[in-house]
Amino acid sequence: MRYILLFFVVSIMFSCSSSNRKDIKKTEEKAVKYTPRLKNSEKPIIPKADSTFLGQIQFLKEDAISIVLPDSTVIIAKQTNSTTRKYQIAKDSFLIFSTKNYEKGYKIFSNDNKALWSVKLNSQNIEITQENFDRNLFEIRIQKEELIVSHKNIELGKVTLKDNKVVFTKKDKKLFEIDSEMLLPAYGILLIEEIGIEERYALFAETLARGY
Repeated sequence: MRYILLFFVVSIMFSCSSSNRKDIKKTEEKAVKYTPRLKNSEKPIIPKADSTFLGQIQFLKEDAISIVLPDSTVIIAKQTNSTTRKYQIAKDSFLIFSTKNYEKGYKIFSNDNKALWSVKLNSQNIEITQENFDRNLFEIRIQKEELIVSHKNIELGKVTLKDNKVVFTKKDKKLFEIDSEMLLPAYGILLIEEIGIEERYALFAETLARGY
């Protein structure tokens, strides 16, 4: 009788475990096809701060992206399938991270496929969350004439458009500017110095490529 009861209990536990695994699979976010909104820009996007070189970002053919860091390191990002783009050091093709597209935004993954950042794109704001750290939230609020960039509800700075220049300020001090006729939400990402520059420039490029 004890053996029958034990078998019955184990069967129930196994059934519950299988059911939980199925529920987890159902809640996993599914990658969706990436559709670029910005293609093959002839002019590179160059942040300017007096004579200091801050790098540049340029959109190339076939949805590729070129990023030049302030130390002149070149990163090339290419589409590998309909949902994913991989970022590699141009010199030796070393994979540093990749991005994957989702219904409400996208995520950045490390070269060992661990999620680093999650980005949600909305008409009123952009939310950037460090994966597995929900409280580490960066937000870009979209207003008529400026962008408000905040971290954990504390304002980091503002981005404004004046005389065909996007101006980046913190505590009313100008940091740098970019030549542009439009104030796009993605520009706010460049003000988030708390994110490493490689990932920050990739976040900026990916968001801009999606039309934000």
